[in-house]
Order: sequence, then C-alpha cells, then structure tokens
Amino acid sequence: MFPFIRDSGPFLNLLPFPTAGSGFVTVTNGTVSISGTQITLPATSSGSLVGAVYGVEFGIGVSAGYVWSENVAGAASSQTITIDISTYGGTTSSTVNARTYYNLDPLDDPATRVYSPMLVPLVNSASLSGTTTEGQTLTGANGVIVGGYQMTLSQSWSACNTAGTSCTPISGQTATTLVLSASEVGDTIKYIKTATNTAGSGLATSNASAVVAAGSSPVVFDAVSTASQVSATSISWTHTPSGTPTKVFACIGHFDNTDTITSVTYGGNAMTLVGSVANPSSEVASIYSLASPPSGAQTVTVNMSASALINARGISFTGGDASTAIRGTGTTNSGTSTAAQVTQASATDDLVLAFCVADDNTTTLTPAGTETQRGTNFSAFTIFSAATFTDAGAASVSMDVTLSTFRQWGIVACSVKS
Repeated sequence: MFPFIRDSGPFLNLLPFPTAGSGFVTVTNGTVSISGTQITLPATSSGSLVGAVYGVEFGIGVSAGYVWSENVAGAASSQTITIDISTYGGTTSSTVNARTYYNLDPLDDPATRVYSPMLVPLVNSASLSGTTTEGQTLTGANGVIVGGYQMTLSQSWSACNTAGTSCTPISGQTATTLVLSASEVGDTIKYIKTATNTAGSGLATSNASAVVAAGSSPVVFDAVSTASQVSATSISWTHTPSGTPTKVFACIGHFDNTDTITSVTYGGNAMTLVGSVANPSSEVASIYSLASPPSGAQTVTVNMSASALINARGISFTGGDASTAIRGTGTTNSGTSTAAQVTQASATDDLVLAFCVADDNTTTLTPAGTETQRGTNFSAFTIFSAATFTDAGAASVSMDVTLSTFRQWGIVACSVKS
C-alpha cells in the first residue's frame, strides 16, 4: 500500500499511508507531513508554491477510484492545515489489486488536473451479530468499502424465510442496529450495507441469522378464588379467570398434618405439588401448579386422605411461559413469631407467589414489605388463617408477612415463570 502524489504527470510512490482511523495530514508552508514523515509539495505549472491551493485526496482504490476527498488551502507562507484522517473513516485493505493512496493536486492549475473515472462502489462484506430472540438487539457491520469521494452509505434489514432465500425489507429500519419484534419471530434476518456515488451503488448482504425465537413476556396476576370446608375428605370450588391464563395455582391449607392431600385437579387436569410445609401446630401449607390450563371458568378439586379442615385458594396468571408453571423449585419455612419469612430464587419478569398459614383464625396476615396481598385473609373457623401474596421477581426475593399476634406459622413460595 503506497500513497501517490500527482499533478498532470504520472503517479509517484512516496510513503506508506497512515493506519486506518489514525494519523494526520498536515500542510505547512508547502510541505506535507503524514504521521511525522514529510514530503514536499510539487510546484505548480507556474513553478510557484506560495499562494497555491491544493486538494488532498485520501483513499483506498481499486484502479483509479477515489474514496473521499478534502480540498484545503495550502502552501501559503506560514499557513498550516491539518486533516484528521479518522474523520473520514479511513482504512487500509489487503484486497488484491487494491491500493491505499493520497493525491495532492494544485487546484490553481485546473487545466493540468486529470481525474480518473469514478467507479461503482464495492462493499467488501456485511455481517450481523446478537441474540436472535424477540426483544433482543442485532448489530450490523461491514468490511472495507471502496467507492470514491462523494460517496454516501446506508443500511437496511430484511426478514427472510428459514432458508434465507426469500426476503422482505423491514420497513423503517435504517440504523445499524435492529430490535427484534414479534413480527420477526420465526424469520431469519439479513443486514444490507449499501454505498452510492455518481457511478452507481454497490452493496453487501450478510448471511441469514438463526431463526428468531419468541421472547418471554412478564407474568401478570389474573384472578383469585377462595373456598373453606370443615371436616371433609374433599373440597371443590369454581375458579373464574379474568383473562386467558398461562398457569394456575392451588394454595391449600389444612389441619392437621396426619392428613395428606391425595390429588388436586383443575378442570379435570392433575396439578403438580410445588412445595408443602407444616407449622409447629400441625397446620399445613401447600402449593400446587398447572401450566397451560384450560380457559374459562374451571372446577378445582382437592381430595384428602381423611377428613380435614381446609382453607383453599385458586390463583391464576397471564403472560410468561405457558409451557412451564414455575422457575426452579419452591421454598418453605416455618416458625413461631409475629413475622413469617421465606427467600425464593426468581428472575426479572417473574412473580413470586407465597402462601402463609397461622394457627389462629383471628390472626391477620399482611404484607411486611413490597408484597401485594392477593385476596383477603381467609380462615377455617377456629383453627387457622391463611393468605396469599405476590411480589416482583428478582435474583432473590424475600417474602415477608406480618402476623397480628404471636403465632405459629408456615409459608411456602415459588417463582411463577415468565
């Protein structure tokens, strides 16, 4: 790669061009300095340097194409002009038959200035990077661009079939980044870089990305329902969602711990145990889950191994992953105090669900922190009270419940998956 200096005569190899994006061209009193190496401007046809005006053209060229140009007044006594090469996006190229050069032309001799023909731009390559999931950002990039001065650059994006053979431009997307939307789910993506000058346009298109996957959406609380039963081997109630739930939960408190839950169904579909804990007074708190439940009002049925006092609550959620009810596993805790607490691993866009029981029906359970109580306190006559709570997901979430009296309690929690 060599620079060239030219008037009306032949090109002359002078010295290597500065590295891409760095270095300066300085014109001082008729002398050109490039990154500290000096050359001398040629005389004009009149033989005079003082008062001459020079055009400085920098570029990567195939044949005689120019990449960019800058006209500067130079050679006047005591005058210095500095051009920062980085402002022109300069780069070098190892492409066969390409050359890196600069030209210096005395602009006061227009009759002697000979400009070579403009070439159609060449965009060496285009590529994209990023995670191909709805809501994520892709970034486009390009390789060396050869195309002459007065060149304009633009970019666009296309959504393609899975093979990448049939593509449609994505309207309005002309930046070097693209935030993937729901409309791109199931497609592959291509990035196109275009360079245009007076001779025409050249472009490069990236390979097709991986197929864009659907992103997760935040979990949203939907509805609650409540039922209580004294001394029964089963309990049934109707849960009516407000929307179309992606998952439902049954929060079941019963007394005493010698009785066990044998099955829980929602609309006839078996629910899965998330976690269960007994407090020191033998009240038991349990959570059951079901992903992708049937829509509309459904019957929730709990069957016991023996007659028991039962407090039960249905709770539904919309949004998030319809195929999976919870993230990870549930957690439990129990104790005797005025504060019930359990720590649950979770994630952004999840909701943490907690179900707490206390061994007295007059004890009120209320949120102690940022939790939201879902439904009112409910009690199984003189034996125990219970309540359900949710809080926003994070890496670790503490679910804290205040008891109005000093009682024995049990709490179970889980992360409702986004």
